[in-house]
Amino acid sequence: MHKKGSYRLVASLVCILFLWSNLTYAQAPVTQKPVILVDHLAVTDEVQSQYPEIQRASFQAFYQVPQVAVVPPYKIQALVEKSTQSVASVQKDDDYLVKARKLLNEGVEAYQGLDFEKATKLLSESRDEWIRNLAHLRSNRDLLKAHLYLAMAYLAMFKEKNTRIYYQEQAQKELEKVVYLDAELKLSDRNYSPEVIKEFESVKQKVLQRSRVTLKVQSNIKHGQVYINGKLEGQTPLTLTVIPGTYFVLVEPKQTPAKPWTSLVDIKRPVEELLAQVQPLVDVTKEQNLFRIREGADQASQDVIFLQNRAKSLNADYVFLGKLERLDGFRLLGQLFDARTGEFSQVAFIQMGYDLADIQGSSYDLAQALLSQIRTDGYLVHSKAGQAAQGQFSSIGNKDQDLKPTQEPQKAKIALHKKWWFWAGIVAVGAAGYYAISSMQGSQNGDIQINNAGNF
Repeated sequence: MHKKGSYRLVASLVCILFLWSNLTYAQAPVTQKPVILVDHLAVTDEVQSQYPEIQRASFQAFYQVPQVAVVPPYKIQALVEKSTQSVASVQKDDDYLVKARKLLNEGVEAYQGLDFEKATKLLSESRDEWIRNLAHLRSNRDLLKAHLYLAMAYLAMFKEKNTRIYYQEQAQKELEKVVYLDAELKLSDRNYSPEVIKEFESVKQKVLQRSRVTLKVQSNIKHGQVYINGKLEGQTPLTLTVIPGTYFVLVEPKQTPAKPWTSLVDIKRPVEELLAQVQPLVDVTKEQNLFRIREGADQASQDVIFLQNRAKSLNADYVFLGKLERLDGFRLLGQLFDARTGEFSQVAFIQMGYDLADIQGSSYDLAQALLSQIRTDGYLVHSKAGQAAQGQFSSIGNKDQDLKPTQEPQKAKIALHKKWWFWAGIVAVGAAGYYAISSMQGSQNGDIQINNAGNF
């Protein structure tokens, strides 16, 4: 074989190996894009009128970066409308109980006026109204009073009517409810007749002789207030010994506005365990502050649970935390919160001018600086989660990027198949391969010389 043909063949093989290595690199698996929730950020009062523009700039800054995915605004809005209310629109508990209280007072007056039929009607309606609004009760005093006076009205009718057994049975049922609401209650002979006291004590003894069961209440919040049938019994975690029966359990935080967790529980087993998942009731006018920059002890604040719940509900990995403050000119600060691990990134900031003319460019620079703190496996650079133990990972952004970003935004990397030299290489390798094959075929037809001397 001629040397010329050999060189061509070797050159063709080198080109093919080069192309194969690049194709293998291009087809390497890529980690799924991290999903970022960009919702609110804290701003000063003087720029509240420009808040929609500021909020939109933050969203667009992450949206135009190809390395991450961003939760669409319509999904955020749908979640907010479904799970939160404005505190200003929430009725006070007393507003719900006005009707029940009015019926109770009228029923007591009818009883005292010896109109027992009217009293039983009004008191039954009052009792039912209290029960319908147990979620708004923070004291069971009025509910207990409705049961007690209704029982007294039935006992009074028990004396007057021929169907005595029915009214006595109804009275005993109401008195039993009174015992469930307050097992330590004692009726004073100054306020109640001997007949009422005797009947109550008889029912009370029967109820208290029943075996007891244990109720354990835990919650996702610290020191949640636990109400049993409208009466405050303590704080979570709470263990109580109760009489078997049906109880209305309510758990809420002591100070933070929240939608109370409620459950109507039929307790029969020796041990009944409840886990109360209390959801914050967010005031939309203060929601911006929930997405504030968090440093030091603030990273362990109870309202961090809100961020985690919001992110998980929207399938987001990260929550963007931001703050626009004014010192010597405006300064835009940002931070990322990993809802999966509960970790916070370092704080990055952009020093702006004395107005918000460059809010979009500054927001983009801030987003780039924050993304430089996410590894290619999707976790923060200092996190022990993910695949960090298997080797070194570079960041999504430039690993040398300063956390106080002043540089120009980095350009997104171009996919291999979109680069000009990729296709030029394919054409060159194809031509070289074709030329090499043609050369080998030509050599077989005329380049091989046979010398027969000495063969026979």
